[in-house]
Amino acid sequence: MDIKKGTTIDFDAIDSSAMDTLVPPGKYRMRVKTFDRSKAKTGTPQIKCELEILDNPEFEGCTKKEYFPLDEKSFWRIGQFLKLLTDTTGREVDVNSTVFDDLLDECVERTLFIVYGKEVFNGLEKNSSRRYLSDSGQTEEVPKKVSK
Repeated sequence: MDIKKGTTIDFDAIDSSAMDTLVPPGKYRMRVKTFDRSKAKTGTPQIKCELEILDNPEFEGCTKKEYFPLDEKSFWRIGQFLKLLTDTTGREVDVNSTVFDDLLDECVERTLFIVYGKEVFNGLEKNSSRRYLSDSGQTEEVPKKVSK
């Protein structure tokens, strides 16, 4: 099979979530490293959060990603995440505002616990976050999505 000269690979378009470290189910202390705005494969705007595993000798320093779709039915995920890491009391914030971006920036370098499970998606094992917990002893569970 001949490949046409000038055929290129767009590395930015390759889904890097496949490179996420697969960890055994359990609770991991994580540090927030970055947030980036992007689009999901469906075209939905989203926030991608990169986290680093702490305090686990086998996986310390490994990177995990959390994806937060920016659609109204999924706001609860990013809302729960931000409530654990910032002061959101009495606030209502537009997700396209600089105030929202400032909230994301406040989270960088902060820590929380994430409880991971394992599932099979498109024939591959992957981790899925089951719960977000405060690193200060307070627990907040991510509510399960209710099917209608």
